[in-house]
Amino acid sequence: MSDSSDTFEKKVQQLSPDMYRRFKEALEQGKWPDGQKVSEAQRATLTQAIIIFDNAHLPQGQRIGEMDDECASKKNDDQKDDGTQEITWQ
Repeated sequence: MSDSSDTFEKKVQQLSPDMYRRFKEALEQGKWPDGQKVSEAQRATLTQAIIIFDNAHLPQGQRIGEMDDECASKKNDDQKDDGTQEITWQ
């Protein structure tokens, strides 16, 4: 990594929880608290910052972009979300 990306990563890891929350809200809503639209460049930077912060501060399984161990599309069609499976008589 270059020095500038190392610096960015270190600064992001030091964000306050409040600033992190504001970044997430701006990304989700597409606008800053003052109503200004989040630009595409800002959207990319916010996304990168949130991922870095999550990796530094949140436990595995609660980070942005992570999914449960089993993808819903790979579940058996007869299997319910609670882990039980329906029996089909033939």
